[in-house]
Amino acid sequence: MCCRYLQNPRDDLAEIRRMLEHKFVRIESGDFDAPDAFPDSPQERFPAQICSVILLHKGVLRLLPALWGFKKWDGKGVVANARSETVYTSRFFAESAEKYHCAVPARCFYEWSKPEGENTSAVKYGFRSDINEIYMAGIYRRGECGGEFAVLTKPAGEFAQIHPRTTCLIEPDRLPAWLGCETGADDLGTVKLYAFGQGADVDKTSLQ
Repeated sequence: MCCRYLQNPRDDLAEIRRMLEHKFVRIESGDFDAPDAFPDSPQERFPAQICSVILLHKGVLRLLPALWGFKKWDGKGVVANARSETVYTSRFFAESAEKYHCAVPARCFYEWSKPEGENTSAVKYGFRSDINEIYMAGIYRRGECGGEFAVLTKPAGEFAQIHPRTTCLIEPDRLPAWLGCETGADDLGTVKLYAFGQGADVDKTSLQ
């Protein structure tokens, strides 16, 4: 699962824009130049906060604010994550999974591991790539008060010793296909990651 990530600072925005300009024909420049698109310094983001997401709308790439989490059917809280294995069959997520994809730029994301023992505290681990940004796979919808998104997750594989589930990441070359809803959550490519944190002993590996 993903319940916290580190949003890129404004200094990263120019590099993200340059990378995207090589992959997309049309970019809404004003979105990427907006002073409040990214914070001055890296900031941790939590569910139910407003975050920046990348969308492809009518052939134009947009960077827009959205609430992290689909508001629940009973009005009590949000659902921040969607399981990639069931997102296309879930009545709550299926329409967004089929028609409205987004990407969430981040410096890194975090997971918590609970060591064995009744009196032990959960250990926080971070996951980052070789470069300053990763792109988390998300789905999007328009809510009553604006855009909302959920981050896709999947079984952790190599990182299962830390947490049984992990965030679905998009290889940069797959961004056009994902944002254009031309590919599914099982075809996002491979992103190489480092795990870091208190007592981290996980080697650099691939998250597929």
